[in-house]
Amino acid sequence: MNVPIIDLGLELTDNDCVVLEGLARDLEAGAVAALPTETVFGLCASVAHPGALARIGRIKRRSADSPLAMFVRDLAAAAEWGYVPDWAERMLADLWPGPLTVVLRARRPETKFLGSEGTVGIRVPNHAVCLLVVGAMAAPLAATSANRSGSPPLATAEEVLAELGSEVDAIVRVPSRGTGRASTVVDLCGDGPVVLREGEIPARRIEAYLRGRV
Repeated sequence: MNVPIIDLGLELTDNDCVVLEGLARDLEAGAVAALPTETVFGLCASVAHPGALARIGRIKRRSADSPLAMFVRDLAAAAEWGYVPDWAERMLADLWPGPLTVVLRARRPETKFLGSEGTVGIRVPNHAVCLLVVGAMAAPLAATSANRSGSPPLATAEEVLAELGSEVDAIVRVPSRGTGRASTVVDLCGDGPVVLREGEIPARRIEAYLRGRV
């Protein structure tokens, strides 16, 4: 399998940063890469490249209109793409970067290529690789778990290579591994948070913000 493996250390060096900036340029040109996060590996492409987004669906063996989430660098960037309710700002400031994906009402028309109807799922991952790559790009990263649809999520580069092989353009390998548990998904489109999927962050912690106990 002739897939470029990008090996990085626990602490990113100046050379590592140059390599990841090069990967960011490749993603902007239409590449699809598997990136480590604090939870599971993500299958990522530029939000601004519809062809690459369609490739993600083919790689995962799922329909092209299945929704994709978005990785952004911080809360301010999230607010450029979705409407963040005032009551949710404290929760997001506390829990981002981290394993929390929130569903927001979409602010920009480009989100239609992510397969959602007027909403967008956004996350600020707590991983230096993802944050450096997305910070070097003009548009956010579209992301989903790096696995076949219906298969368990993958937490190591070796697992991604075995399952997805040469269908991805690059895999970033780091010495540490994620928790193996997906992010918690919370809908913020209504009057309070609604937990759609309990993951790394317990639902009770999210609900505590609604009750004002945090």
